[in-house]
Amino acid sequence: MLSIARAATAAAVLALMSGALPTAVHAAEDGRTKQQELMGACNKMAAQKELKGDDRSKFMSACLKGDVPMAPARSAQQDRMATCNKDAAAKALKGDDRSKFMSACLKGETPAAPAAPARSPQQERMANCNKDAATKALKGDERQKFMSECLKG
Repeated sequence: MLSIARAATAAAVLALMSGALPTAVHAAEDGRTKQQELMGACNKMAAQKELKGDDRSKFMSACLKGDVPMAPARSAQQDRMATCNKDAAAKALKGDDRSKFMSACLKGETPAAPAAPARSPQQERMANCNKDAATKALKGDERQKFMSECLKG
């Protein structure tokens, strides 16, 4: 009988020292203790990370000690920001064009593509000569000769 009392006292002392006794005594509204809620949250995170074996054990130990941040899930706005940033980077937008794009994207609007820079006179001439060569259905050497003469002006 004496050994049972010692074991109970030792368990109570360990619980007090570890801080588990107050959380075990104060249950949450749904009947679960804070420790049980923490265990559930850590299990859910470990499952999301698809951890198994020793990796899961190490993660659970760190999580239950509070060494793993319990970051909330990203909000819809944060997801939209990440998507818009990725799109802006893919389009290599800079400065005002990027600002306008991000503003429209975050509002859920389809932003207009940034205005193309004006063509140089040489580019205009090249475009016109290409159209004329296509209209005349020129191919090969004839096209090359026509383009050369056309571009000389």
